[in-house]
Amino acid sequence: MERQIFFAEKPQPMDWGKKKIVPLNINEEPYIEDGKKKTGYRADLVKKVDEPLTVDKIVLAATNEEFGEDAQKRIMLKFAKQGDAEVEKYKAFVAEVTQAALAAGYVYATEDDKSE
Repeated sequence: MERQIFFAEKPQPMDWGKKKIVPLNINEEPYIEDGKKKTGYRADLVKKVDEPLTVDKIVLAATNEEFGEDAQKRIMLKFAKQGDAEVEKYKAFVAEVTQAALAAGYVYATEDDKSE
């Protein structure tokens, strides 16, 4: 996930081939251009999100980008251990992305979404 990328206009989901780039944690940021005060935006970007855009798919794409396949396998093997630093980092990241996706108005997948 790319963090706090600047946009001159409020970012919206963007095409990435057949998938989407989803902006989260969008914040206004004033700036001056040609002597005029303008409003820009900073957002975190989650790449390669499958449609329909749901919290589940955003979290999946973000964890795939942030941790990679090998790290996720290792984390899942250690998931039952209490206090493992890598597992705790993974859990915190999932919670952060989940909260950001919910705050952006996305919802959890329904059974209909999961069958696709």
